[in-house]
Amino acid sequence: MGLGTLVALLLAEAVVRLVYEGDKGTIGVLYQPSEILGWEHKSGLSMEHESSEFSIEWHLNNHGIRRSQDVELETDRPRIAVLGDSHAAGHGVNEEHSFAARLEEMLGEERSSGVEVLNFAVDGYTSSQQCLWVQHQLERWHLDGLVVAVYLGNDLRENLDTGGLGGYQRPLLDPRTLEVKSSVQKSPRDGEGGDSDGSFAAVKDFLSEHSSLYGFVGNQIRGGPLHERLAEMGLMRPPVPDTARRVLDHVHGAHGQLLWQLQGFEGQPQRQATAVNLTARTLKRMQALCRESEVEFLAVILPCRVEVEGASPELEEAASWLGIEARPVTRIAALRAEFLTALGEQDVQILDLLDAARAYRATHADDPLYYPMDWHLDSAGHRLVAEKVLPVLRNWLD
Repeated sequence: MGLGTLVALLLAEAVVRLVYEGDKGTIGVLYQPSEILGWEHKSGLSMEHESSEFSIEWHLNNHGIRRSQDVELETDRPRIAVLGDSHAAGHGVNEEHSFAARLEEMLGEERSSGVEVLNFAVDGYTSSQQCLWVQHQLERWHLDGLVVAVYLGNDLRENLDTGGLGGYQRPLLDPRTLEVKSSVQKSPRDGEGGDSDGSFAAVKDFLSEHSSLYGFVGNQIRGGPLHERLAEMGLMRPPVPDTARRVLDHVHGAHGQLLWQLQGFEGQPQRQATAVNLTARTLKRMQALCRESEVEFLAVILPCRVEVEGASPELEEAASWLGIEARPVTRIAALRAEFLTALGEQDVQILDLLDAARAYRATHADDPLYYPMDWHLDSAGHRLVAEKVLPVLRNWLD
């Protein structure tokens, strides 16, 4: 009976792989717990990631950097580091199309000695985590410059939220002192001491990476009559509330993150001010640490799609469902203005790409900078970022 069940599962897996166009791997398998940062990239891992809009490969080298080649801590060549979240990491594009890789290629063509641009960006990272990375890693990597990408779609609110990716938690910094005020709780994925939850999570990670049948069955059950029962047994997360499900039916990915951020600040100006000032001050701290080590610093402000192209009727409707009173375009514009004012008060060196993105779209109507559904930067978006950051790096290296 056991052998027959195994054969049946293998046959079902083969059939699903032939006809099912789901993810071949989930982003969560790229990570491992970090005592300081909450989570970090695993080293030496490769994965194929597919969605309805893209098919890409992830290769993490000996230091967990998204790079096919291994690197050493010390180098004779100039070295630039990139920090950020999924937009900088290159969610949705292959390694060679990320703006970090494009910058390395462009600078290498101009300098016979070559330049290393190392992409340390990790999905879900906030400026607080990036600041902790700078405090613990800056000297180790012998850098000449640091580029920090800030995405306005969700970064500000996430600086106040301990919830991270794949069950991991992020550390929170005290808005007044910038010291860690909440320690990172170890994820059950550690599985230390025979933790059955950790073992179960490891099995789910393995299945999500290697089994199309697992993803297919989960998607069929999700939202159905069995979902609530399986959630009670701890086998699935609780069903999404009706209001949130309607929102998810209309918006996707980073688009939904924008609404989540705006909703979190609705009617809470003090909370928004705290998030804005904390983000600005962590960037200021990173800049100060870089200057102490004679490392150049630049914060690149990445606009979200709604700032570049406006809001769709679906986004406006979803915002209304969530109780966001002002139009999303108006709300994100006000949030941007408050954030840029705070950066100016902190004297942070920035490069704001909103005008460049709008100008590009005005002359390239058929070449979007973002994936329509996922809303992360596509290959054209990364190319634009690289082209605008390149002159700054040239000045650093001359």
